[in-house]
Amino acid sequence: MADQHDVFRSFRKRDGTEVPFRRDKIALAVQKAGEAVSRRQGVAVDAAVAVQVAERVVDQLDNPLCEYYVFPDEQGRRVPCIEDVQDLVEITLAELGQADTVAAYKRYRKQREVA
Repeated sequence: MADQHDVFRSFRKRDGTEVPFRRDKIALAVQKAGEAVSRRQGVAVDAAVAVQVAERVVDQLDNPLCEYYVFPDEQGRRVPCIEDVQDLVEITLAELGQADTVAAYKRYRKQREVA
């Protein structure tokens, strides 16, 4: 399990650039999707779910037994791709029974792809 000091220093965006890896940004994206569901359905948002999802995503990226494991590149750096991070967010939300949040997150993801 990854500790709070992330095992990844950066991740690769769609255009190939690398930006700092921030677990809190994963949680924030999940939180925003949860808030969208909350506004539509009038239900409370559980902030702990966003943190749990972010932790599980990092754990999976760091788990050699997971199909999303990030192998070292030629320089020995482990740099996850944003698409893999986002795929894992969706999978993790589904595993946690958060179908409505998955749908909201997919809409957010689609908007980011276009932007």
